Amino acid sequence: FINLCQQQRNNREMEAAIAWCLQAVAANRNYWNLVELGRTYYEARQYALAAEISREAINQMPTQASAYQWLGVSLYLLGQKEEALETLYTSAQLAPRNVWIRLDLGDVLQWEGEYFLAACEYTKALTLTDRETLIAKIQGRLESLPVTQADLSRCNQE
Repeated sequence: FINLCQQQRNNREMEAAIAWCLQAVAANRNYWNLVELGRTYYEARQYALAAEISREAINQMPTQASAYQWLGVSLYLLGQKEEALETLYTSAQLAPRNVWIRLDLGDVLQWEGEYFLAACEYTKALTLTDRETLIAKIQGRLESLPVTQADLSRCNQE
């Protein structure tokens, strides 16, 4: 079921993806199935459901980063900005080498006007991938920030 959920989500068939994820969770309500359902709700812009399911996943495995990531971005889009940032920082602490978590944290910091901190997260993300398309995406985000080269060098010192 979960593979069908992921396949439908990748095809942007969100109703079908949710249906498959729900079947996976009904068959086995484990952390990984809950994370996939939470992510799918997030990508379907059903942020309250994404947050609820992500919290359930965190209760099952509080030392895994993925559920914190989807909870954090969902909370932010629900207007719970302080808790969202705390949750995303927790996610980054649990998985410091996860490029996607660094990108999400950078995006939220940028939306909050924390340009230096966002630049530091994007800079960390750059060190975590060798995929050219992702590097171009991260560099585009960095270039859009009102930070200097000196600011970026400070990121590496902190």
